[in-house]
Parts: sequence; structure tokens; C-alpha cells
Amino acid sequence: SSKVIIMAIDEAVEYNAKTIKYITKVLNSWISKGIKTSEQVIFYQKQWASKKSGSSSPNVKNGGFCDYDQRTYDFDLLEKQLLGQVY
Repeated sequence: SSKVIIMAIDEAVEYNAKTIKYITKVLNSWISKGIKTSEQVIFYQKQWASKKSGSSSPNVKNGGFCDYDQRTYDFDLLEKQLLGQVY
């Protein structure tokens, strides 16, 4: 249905893969899994999201590398340093 096609386009936009080829692959993947309605797409996306979030190991922080904290930077200061404005 047109609603399912729009959902495939939305998924392509979400993953920043805005091409007809990607949208076609998404639609073909859904068809091969027997997904034909928007309700089935929503159910499949929820399953996919829960499977993705549950697959990470318990020792790894979200957004981090192993047990290290994410670095933060002062981008304004870095820019000034790169431009030679701060010594």
C-alpha cells in the first residue's frame, strides 16, 4: 500500500540513505518477510529495535567505548587554536 511505501521512505531518511535503491531494498526485504501492511511494518520495526538494543553486551556503555567515558571538547577553543588565535 502507499502507506507502506511512505514508511520505507521514512526509514531511508532515518538512516540517511535517501535513494530509490535503498527504498527498493527495504520494500523487497519486507515483502520477503511477508510484511504487507503498515501495522506489520510497525510490529517488525519494534521487534528490530528491541533486538538491536538487547544485543549489546552488559559491559559496554551506550555511546561509549568499552568502559571509557566519552571525551568532550570545547570546539570554540579548538577552532581558535587551529586558527592560531590562542597561544
